[in-house]
Amino acid sequence: MLKRFEVENFKGFPKRLCFDLSAEGYGFNQNLVENGIVKKAIIYGKNGVGKTSLGIALFDIISHLTDKERVPSAYQQNYISLEDIQRPALFKYTFMFGDDMVEYEYQKWDPDNLVSEKLTCNGRVLIDYEYFSDAKEHQFIDTSLKKSLNISLVDNKLSVKNTFTTDSLYIR
Repeated sequence: MLKRFEVENFKGFPKRLCFDLSAEGYGFNQNLVENGIVKKAIIYGKNGVGKTSLGIALFDIISHLTDKERVPSAYQQNYISLEDIQRPALFKYTFMFGDDMVEYEYQKWDPDNLVSEKLTCNGRVLIDYEYFSDAKEHQFIDTSLKKSLNISLVDNKLSVKNTFTTDSLYIR
């Protein structure tokens, strides 16, 4: 279940926007809370304030974890915030699966090209990968994931995570 989402330097969000679904102190309607996380929320506001951009940002993760779904090209324009075109967009997702916390963070210059990605499970770094670095310390993949695989990525279109099965990512 998504617990928290952060986005920075994407479209109309030049500064970090945090969409926190933690239900700490939330007392409006407890039927909307499950395991301390708000499971149903409404985003509302005037036209042009970023509701659609937030939705596109939330679903950006799909574009490099699968090649089946694509955001319509009209929504891909002005991907990087015009306030700082020298910096990639940053996306960070925090998920809770029972007692396990999974954080997935990545950066992109455009909808199709990853710059870096980092995956942690319960605070343990499993993947910390920079696509345009030759330094091995910037291309870390935990040995419990890759075992003896020789991983050679040919491009930065799909996530390093796609190299592994879902079972191999479940680490306690």
